[in-house]
Amino acid sequence: MPFVDDTQRAELLAKANEAIATSDAARSNELYRDIVQTITILCNKNQKEIAGELQNLAKAIEEKGLSTEAFEFKQRTCAVMLEISMEDRRRMKLEGAKPDTASPNSSQGRPAGGTIIGAPSTSGTISGAPGSGGTIIGASSSSHSSSGNTAATNTGNNIPSTSSGHERSLPAAQSNFAPSSPAASSAPSAPAARPSRLIGVDTREIEPFSVDAHAEHIAAASDHTRVQSSATAIDTALPFLAVEYLYMGTSDYERDLTYYREVLGAQEVWKFDRFGSKITAFSLSAGPLILLSDSRQAPSCQPVFRVSDLSSCARDLTARGWKPVAGPFGTPNGEAYSFEDPSGNRFAIFQVDETSTDRAYFDPTEGE
Repeated sequence: MPFVDDTQRAELLAKANEAIATSDAARSNELYRDIVQTITILCNKNQKEIAGELQNLAKAIEEKGLSTEAFEFKQRTCAVMLEISMEDRRRMKLEGAKPDTASPNSSQGRPAGGTIIGAPSTSGTISGAPGSGGTIIGASSSSHSSSGNTAATNTGNNIPSTSSGHERSLPAAQSNFAPSSPAASSAPSAPAARPSRLIGVDTREIEPFSVDAHAEHIAAASDHTRVQSSATAIDTALPFLAVEYLYMGTSDYERDLTYYREVLGAQEVWKFDRFGSKITAFSLSAGPLILLSDSRQAPSCQPVFRVSDLSSCARDLTARGWKPVAGPFGTPNGEAYSFEDPSGNRFAIFQVDETSTDRAYFDPTEGE
């Protein structure tokens, strides 16, 4: 017997259509959250079934000729799942209990009936809670940083410590976004936690993915430049601090992964494969990470900028005529907005919240 019947699915699809059509960002986020919470209850927290139901809704939207809206639906629901997951993990951590999980094959406690059993929607944000675009992706986390690149992620994904007052983490961590590669220079022998591109993630807990010492060296070498860039941004009143990610689409995820690894020789920093979405972060230089996502249409490239104060930035931009396409919504690193220029080029801005990740994307029991 299916977890979600036809009547319930029709009601969910109606909410999805409303969430896509409304110009009210708060109402849209409320609807997406309600959709995810309702499916989570109906599927008894069975992640495989939840992902399947969300995929069914996305396909139904795409079949109406709304492919762009279908991609947006995948991204938004993934962000909400990340948000809710982070909230649950954070709450359980504060209560000293383990997050409640359900067996992938469990159907116990499944709600019955032909109407949507909805959980009240709340305005939780990723900026203080773990979740998995996440949701896109907990146990104790350690924050560390210098100044430069982060690994959100979104988004979501947390990144800390600084020499210039700006969060940054060296390329190393996995989250549900994870790194791996042989060390090219000396690595510390002590078991101390290493900084990572995902804030709040202790790399000792994410073996066998290891920190690339050479990548650390490159990232550390760029810190001085990063500090100078940040200072320049402040001195010249630039609106954003730095480009942290280039969020790119793909028409063939596995093929493109091979291209980045074998042809370009990119370093895989972290990856996420959960809730029906796959994202891999690559480092090609000391600049922003490349986020390759199967939930994003190709060809496309969305720059993601870090800001020091999201609310203040949004307020200043709005005063000059700026309008967000979506947001604020949760990512693993904190809240974010997406927006477009007059030609339709998509951008995003986010503020790092050092308390938000809590290993949201990294689940060591995943797949067991």
